Amino acid sequence: MFVISYSMKNDSHQAKHESFGILKGSMVKPANKQLAKMLRHGIARGKKLLRTRRFWYSTGGAIMAIILLQLLLPYDKAFIGATLDGQAVGLKTKQDLIAVSTGYYKRATVTTAQPASKTLFKETGIVIDKEASATQVINYPVWQRFIPLSSLYRLINNQYYSSVSYSAISVSQWAKTISAACYVAPQDATIAVTGEGTLAVIPSKKGVQCDEKTLIASLKATPLSPQLSVDTKQKELLPKRTDQQVSAQLDKIQAVVDQGISVRVLGTTTKANPQDIISWLAFTDGPQGQLVLDINPDTMQPFIAEVQQPVYIAPGTTIITMVDGKEISRIDGAAGRGIDSAALVASLRTQLQTLKISPIDASVVAIAPKQDVRRSYTNSAAGLQALLNDLAAEKGNMAIAVTELSGQGRVLSANGTKQYHPASTYKLVVAYSVIKSIEAGQLKWDDLVDDQTVDQCLTKMIVNSDNACAESFAEKLTWKAIQANARAIGMVGTNLNAAEPVSTVNDQVALLKKLQNNELMKPENTTKLLDLMKRQVYRSGIPAGVAAQVADKVGFLSGLLHDSAIVYAPSGIYVISVYSSGGTWGNISDVARRINALIAN
Repeated sequence: MFVISYSMKNDSHQAKHESFGILKGSMVKPANKQLAKMLRHGIARGKKLLRTRRFWYSTGGAIMAIILLQLLLPYDKAFIGATLDGQAVGLKTKQDLIAVSTGYYKRATVTTAQPASKTLFKETGIVIDKEASATQVINYPVWQRFIPLSSLYRLINNQYYSSVSYSAISVSQWAKTISAACYVAPQDATIAVTGEGTLAVIPSKKGVQCDEKTLIASLKATPLSPQLSVDTKQKELLPKRTDQQVSAQLDKIQAVVDQGISVRVLGTTTKANPQDIISWLAFTDGPQGQLVLDINPDTMQPFIAEVQQPVYIAPGTTIITMVDGKEISRIDGAAGRGIDSAALVASLRTQLQTLKISPIDASVVAIAPKQDVRRSYTNSAAGLQALLNDLAAEKGNMAIAVTELSGQGRVLSANGTKQYHPASTYKLVVAYSVIKSIEAGQLKWDDLVDDQTVDQCLTKMIVNSDNACAESFAEKLTWKAIQANARAIGMVGTNLNAAEPVSTVNDQVALLKKLQNNELMKPENTTKLLDLMKRQVYRSGIPAGVAAQVADKVGFLSGLLHDSAIVYAPSGIYVISVYSSGGTWGNISDVARRINALIAN
């Protein structure tokens, strides 16, 4: 602690000491005396000033002047020196701010380096609330203006950032797309057959992945800019099997293969040499990631035929006649004779997997006759239902629904309530919602959306399946409202207001039936939407399978292929929807052709 000490002499030369902050006991220099005197004088004047009215009048006047100045500052303009997302916007009006934001983000994109990608904000699901962003920059309420020097605070803290929201469906789809492009599976070391018919080790490789939730979090954490670069935060994936482990396994397998394998049947022995055995081998992954030696029965067929030849008798053919899914006759064919090939394959597999080789005795068994199933369908409800069932089973993962609007009026489906991601068929519900809003006076055909009119955007959404327009409409109308419209017209298996939207073929035909019957909107708007559907450009599905005019909407996404259509056939109008996963447009075209042929019969 520093203590100032000074001394003064009185008439009796006695020292009186007072503490002011210089080291006590030190020599007092003239400069210190002068400083102490100035301090005492300053403190005294300060106390005196605080006791004067003039001081308080002056201080109050200054405060009132500052408040008055703050009250006179513009209420409809940004503060001096303000910035919005790094752009200077001082003294700009709200409309100016909206225009600045619109121009700044007009061609805004989200990019990633690994994997390399570039996506527009709208397609990514980034929605900038320009109105709210402008409001926050301008907002300097009256109550704040009554706070002295609040304007100085605003001058210092004048950096603002746009208000942003994210469309759950689009952001999820963006993350899914980036994650799929990012993913490189690690490759475990394995064994393969070389072109020379020998076994060799295929070295392991590292992989990478990008987690969808991490991608979304990284997107939302990245500062907003027109060229928003997102760190995908790739994670390295290590292989489970090393080259050394597999090399040791190969040495053991090769030693067994070199012995050869003998198979006996009714006194005849057939031996497979090492090269034959190698051609049978396949290598798969076990449940704990281990390399499992297996056998490919297809490549064994020449050897099985050689073993079976001494005892083989060809089987006959059983002819089965089916009408409308029911068997009406059967002509049984004669059984044949051969070896139990399944048991032989199992024995060979066991010996090779256990690395213990010994001669195998093949069993002789009867061979069931072949089957020739001859299906036909009547033009009845039972016949059409049987056809739908058989087509759905034949084509794999497929759902089909058909509703006739004339003729027999049949309403039938196979897997009709099975939920799929709707892909772009959801745009039919969006189109209905847009037109409904127009008819309610909430929108106009010439209103602007996504830098074009509602009319132009609706056309692009249906004819070209434009995603940006669909997202813009959803942003304006909200997914909640669109989902409510879907439920209101009876689409009970559809949910568009979810991270993973779903729909069904039953819901699709219900929508198309009401559209064709003019139950959803004014006649002129029904005609307009149907005309757009007739002009849509993707016509390899239902339109390719029927010789009639078709108004339809397709959807395709990550292996999903869908088509929902109104068919104006000579025999009568009907609606049909086909949802499929892992199929082809040729499958959908064939389904449409066969259904149309039966209905027209």
